[in-house]
Amino acid sequence: MSADKKRQKNRIPNWKKILYFMTHGFIISALGVIFIFVYDMVTQTENFNASEIIIKGNKKLDNNKILKIAGIKKNQNMLNMNLKIIKNRLLNEPWINNAVITRKLPHRIEIKIQEEDVLAKVELKKDSYFLINKKGKIFKKAEKVDDKLDIPLITGLTFFDIEKKNFYTKAAIQIAKMKNRKKNLFISGNNTKIHVDRDTGIYLFNTLKSEKLFLGFNGFDRKYKNLKLLAKYLSKKFPGQKMENIDLSKKNRVIIKPFPAMG
Repeated sequence: MSADKKRQKNRIPNWKKILYFMTHGFIISALGVIFIFVYDMVTQTENFNASEIIIKGNKKLDNNKILKIAGIKKNQNMLNMNLKIIKNRLLNEPWINNAVITRKLPHRIEIKIQEEDVLAKVELKKDSYFLINKKGKIFKKAEKVDDKLDIPLITGLTFFDIEKKNFYTKAAIQIAKMKNRKKNLFISGNNTKIHVDRDTGIYLFNTLKSEKLFLGFNGFDRKYKNLKLLAKYLSKKFPGQKMENIDLSKKNRVIIKPFPAMG
């Protein structure tokens, strides 16, 4: 076959290949149109509207606040919700430690919230306050509204102390956790100031009663028991007498200074 005939043959269209690609292109386009139609139908139909939204685990934040943060509205189409985006919105709220969002077709959305377990307010530099959780981690800057929280104030620590969770931080956290014990004799929520003195130890100030308790740096559980015994003894021997200073820093010694008698 001559070269001219070969070139002429190569110029003849291969209709089978053309028809093959046209057919498959049409099928793909048709499937795309069908997919878009079905997607629009299921994301706009009222058959999957979130008529019931259940929120669990929240104590600090009310339901309306959580829904506003999440960007969810009642009767919104459930299949049109991006659960990952909703979770990220919730986790951007400092009070929320974790969140799980679940669809319960056809009409129910469940939001399970794990809030931060606040332990104390910490002054890390002059007039700069932050909230820490029970693990000693800062989770938000304290605001005026947080003054209502029934938590002690910790002073004498630095950002470095909190970040490294060093000896001073651990000691202050241990004392702050004592406020949750029943019949606590000294630590009474937002009336308590816990001061860390790096040279001498931990001081507790009851701002409501103007009392001061010195605990040193260790043996806090034992010293707390001694404090209970001391309080029981004083209430029996000197009923109504208030103590200005109580020194429990030494293992086998207690020093007390009562308030001066009035008049």
